[in-house]
Amino acid sequence: MVKHSVKAWTLIGLVSLASSLSAQQNRLEPIFPPATPGLVYWEAENAVVTNFARQAILDYSASGQRELQLNTATVLPDQEKYFADYVVRVPESGQWTFWWGGTPPGPQDELAPSYASPFSISVDGGPALPIYREGINVVSSYSPLLFWNRVKEPLKLTAGIHKIRLEVLAKRRYDGRYFLYLDAFFLHRQGYQVPPETQSSVFPKDMNDRSLDTPYLSISDYQYQIHQNPQLLAPYWELAQVYTLLTDYGDALKILAAARLQAPDNPDLLLWMAKDNLWAGEVDDALRYYQIYLQRFPKSVQIWAEVAKEMAWLGRYQEALSLYDQGLAANPGNLNLQINKALTLLWAGQGDQGQNLMDQVQQHLGEKRSSWLSAAQIYNVNGYPDHAETILHQAISRFPRDVQFRLTLLEILTSNGQTADAERVRQEILAEYQPSERLKGILNAFEEEQGVRHAALEDDRAKLEQNPDNLVLRHTYIDALFWNGKKAEAVRQYEALLVDRLYRKVKEEKNASADIYRQWDEAALLTAALEKTSTALTDSSPKLSLAYAQWQQAESSVQTWAKLDPKKLTPAQKQLSQADGQKLQQAQSALALAVQTAQELSQNTERMSAQVVSVLSSSLISQEQQKAESDFTKLAGPLHWHFDRDGTFQDLDTASASGLVLADEVKLLLESLMGGVKTFPNLSSLGDEGQSVIFETKLWQNPTLPSQWPPAYLAYLPLLQEKVKEWTSVGHPAEGWASSIPASALLLLKTLPTQATLAHESAQKMGKQASQLRQLLWTKMKIQLFAYDQETVQERYQLGEYLIDLPDLPGALRQLGRVTQLDPWNHSALFRLGNVAEMLGDWSRAMSLYRKVYETDPKYANAQNLFNRLARAHPWKLSAHDQDFLDSLRYQRTTDLNVEKDFSPWFSGLADYGTMSAGLHDHHGGYEQTHAGLTLAFHPFSPQLTLSAKAGGAYWSNVWRQSVTSDAKLASQLTWSVWNLGASYDWSVLPDSQLDEGPTLQTGTAEGTASFYLPLPNSGTVRSFAGRSYGEFQNLSDGNSILTASQELSTLFHVADAPWTSFVLIGSAVWQSSAHPAPINAEGDSRYYAPAADFTVKFSPEVVSWIGLGGKTVLGLTARGAWGPYWQNFSLATQEQYWVNEVEFRAELDWGEWSAWADLYYSTTPIANQSSYWSSQATIGIKAALPDSLVSR
Repeated sequence: MVKHSVKAWTLIGLVSLASSLSAQQNRLEPIFPPATPGLVYWEAENAVVTNFARQAILDYSASGQRELQLNTATVLPDQEKYFADYVVRVPESGQWTFWWGGTPPGPQDELAPSYASPFSISVDGGPALPIYREGINVVSSYSPLLFWNRVKEPLKLTAGIHKIRLEVLAKRRYDGRYFLYLDAFFLHRQGYQVPPETQSSVFPKDMNDRSLDTPYLSISDYQYQIHQNPQLLAPYWELAQVYTLLTDYGDALKILAAARLQAPDNPDLLLWMAKDNLWAGEVDDALRYYQIYLQRFPKSVQIWAEVAKEMAWLGRYQEALSLYDQGLAANPGNLNLQINKALTLLWAGQGDQGQNLMDQVQQHLGEKRSSWLSAAQIYNVNGYPDHAETILHQAISRFPRDVQFRLTLLEILTSNGQTADAERVRQEILAEYQPSERLKGILNAFEEEQGVRHAALEDDRAKLEQNPDNLVLRHTYIDALFWNGKKAEAVRQYEALLVDRLYRKVKEEKNASADIYRQWDEAALLTAALEKTSTALTDSSPKLSLAYAQWQQAESSVQTWAKLDPKKLTPAQKQLSQADGQKLQQAQSALALAVQTAQELSQNTERMSAQVVSVLSSSLISQEQQKAESDFTKLAGPLHWHFDRDGTFQDLDTASASGLVLADEVKLLLESLMGGVKTFPNLSSLGDEGQSVIFETKLWQNPTLPSQWPPAYLAYLPLLQEKVKEWTSVGHPAEGWASSIPASALLLLKTLPTQATLAHESAQKMGKQASQLRQLLWTKMKIQLFAYDQETVQERYQLGEYLIDLPDLPGALRQLGRVTQLDPWNHSALFRLGNVAEMLGDWSRAMSLYRKVYETDPKYANAQNLFNRLARAHPWKLSAHDQDFLDSLRYQRTTDLNVEKDFSPWFSGLADYGTMSAGLHDHHGGYEQTHAGLTLAFHPFSPQLTLSAKAGGAYWSNVWRQSVTSDAKLASQLTWSVWNLGASYDWSVLPDSQLDEGPTLQTGTAEGTASFYLPLPNSGTVRSFAGRSYGEFQNLSDGNSILTASQELSTLFHVADAPWTSFVLIGSAVWQSSAHPAPINAEGDSRYYAPAADFTVKFSPEVVSWIGLGGKTVLGLTARGAWGPYWQNFSLATQEQYWVNEVEFRAELDWGEWSAWADLYYSTTPIANQSSYWSSQATIGIKAALPDSLVSR
């Protein structure tokens, strides 16, 4: 049996091993990214953890197009330092030289000029190596502020994974700011040469060059050198660098302009002047220098991308698109320019074109691995990680062995805080590829990075828990969360920071007004005591009356026995006499107690009422309230500030939902001061303070005497307890019977109702006093809330930015709105509020905000262009046309003028005016008409739903009569996905009834339509399908009705790109029928068209071509034909069939905001043995979009 078991387990083990070996053999042999021996290169913006900033800065001149910037005067608490941590995999042990691209550090020499911060580097927590200017070589420059710097002292590193930390040692001495820009790093193994083909575009061309290795001088020294030798370019160059480092762009531009006089053909000066003008906000000047540079160096792809992106960021989309087109003309097929052009089209509201371009770019990536990787990196750098992920997933499917795509995806997911997705990708790498030391090292580095990230965040969290009041530490923690992609948590922490600030402000005011709160507590307790006493007095009156009646009855019985001779009493009578005597004693005790209780209640009433009188007579509440109101008006009045109850409570509710109990306490107090608490939160986690807060707020809202007092959290609580005891002291031991008690009882019975009334009225007076105290406290609290709003303007603005980045646009709108309420001319907040409003679809509010920015600062952040772009999207629309219709029976001419305007995302209007003349060929019937109308459209719930109402009227006349008529129409339209649904009802005059002497007919017309448009990918020949179903029911005032139903389907085929030409096939069917034939007029003709089961089927080919004529001028040409059978009395015994032939030509010329068109149409229906019916129509028209633009000053 044992032998069999051993054999079984052996067999199972062999099968398992074979399965494992088979699975491993099926794994892919990975293709790794190329590695350069002796070189380890990484980007500064890929810091695992840093407190430099919450995100990297986009810079097209930088390696990887992003850099890490530190530029602040803020000193971190507890001697904390600004730092950046990196995890680096070193392939072999040895001496490695540390290089970085960025600003050279400040000097150690305290007498030398200091324009940047020195820093230190440490490896794996070991000793820090200080990096000062004296200990490095500046090798080369690849941007005005970015240099390749080499540390003279090499690092001794072992093969494996290392954590490298950079710590900023000090502020620069020039102005006391921490200043350091970091772009990229590399470790260079001594003895190795870096092949040119492996170098990036910014890599130092000559690693031994020392021509720039001279420390900065003082500004005065440079000025002296320039004065002594104006032809020497180097002092100009370095002085301009110094001014740029100091963000003194004005002086930098002056120096660069002077340098250009000496070297007018120096291209680097042109580029630098462009950048400094851009940083200085002189966008037009920057653009001019960029264009001069690019005319000379059109192959500079990065510069094309840089200037075009800057224009796009400023909302100057047309200029940006033009620059991308020029750059692509000089650099055909460049991925960076193509993708950024597509993104700019999206920003400019041309979503279809942008998506089409992105699709085209992706289709042409082909089999070149580097193109797929570049496309993903471009999307990621430009803030579209989701697009990058899509590209990488497709690349993984196309190139499964290339591990670089999964590693890049891993990096993007990690940097965006998608740790679960990142771990899934890591597991896929382990499962898909054959194991190797290199793969193991890469994944171990990733795990190390994750560990460093987690440890750093936990360390910051622990420090914050130990020192929650440290706002700088909280800001640092928030930045770290953002840096690690944990945006939601970062926003939550920032919201908690604001709530914490509010809590402190509220507590500060409560402590400052502690005496008034004590008075409020006392007033509430006194009110409760008086009301309780009033009730007790009212209750004691019948009790006293009953006790008196019982005593009186007992006394009477005893007096009756007293009149009899005790000796003559029988034993039974003696027993009854003794019982009555006992009853009298009991009645006396009860009456004595009732009198004593009533007297105590009366005395308490007198005492409390006297205190009420005393409090009211000495109260200065009115004066204090007036002063508080005056102070509040002086502070908040000029800004028209009001307390944002909804916004503040929403912030508090959000914080409460995240577990911040302080938010509940703040809300509870504010609700109490505002006059009402809806629900009482659980503040048990706050201990004694929480119980006291609940106790107070319940007391204020519903004054009652407490059955249980909270812990002595309030200093004056024992005093209140003593006062309550004094006010409500009843039930003292009875003093015994006295002959005066009955008289006292009778007197009390007369005075108790008065005393009860006195207690109640005193309670009401004290309640009013409490209300006035509450109002005073609320006014004083509003002053503090105003101060809080003022003090948190910058934090709230930053929170708005964070919420935009999250994105939480409604939240950002609320926060930025709070900022502008306190700072109505804060251009940054107004501008960003406009951006958010625009993103939310509220373009009218966005335009109002952009206009406000422009009116105070015409050059601010390109508010003018953003306003004008929206103005062009929502202009005044004017259109006019003249149409002449002629058929075998009549002629008709119509002219119309329409004016249309969108006033907001929810409301638009259209006004129309026109004339019409119509007549018949064979007699004098006809009419002239002038009409006008106004249509108002509303979008009550979303832009997809439109409700409209039209009212209009017309004056018309014919040879028999003249009249004024009215018409009205109600309509609705819903757009959903590919569908468009509409319904309407129109009440108007039937036009044909105006042609003759017969009565004018009214018609009520109900219409319904359902259509769809299904676009297809732009890569194929078939580009779209469309369809439309339509139904109409006319109810005429003569009792007749007409029904129309139609169906149309079409397919669009793409024919050519230049000129853009399409071919459309259209099929349609129309059914029309009336309930009765039309009445006959005096000439023997039908008064109007009343179809008799008419059915038409048509097939229509159409060709459309758009021809560019240069600039913004486009000519559109359309030709359409239609043929098909037409039946009268369809499916009836009298059915007749004919053929409809139609042809139409249209030409449209568009130039800028204007367009004009002409349309010719002809139709004929040959009818056997009769003259054929024919119709023709000629239309000319013009339309214009007239935006209400801001004109440059």
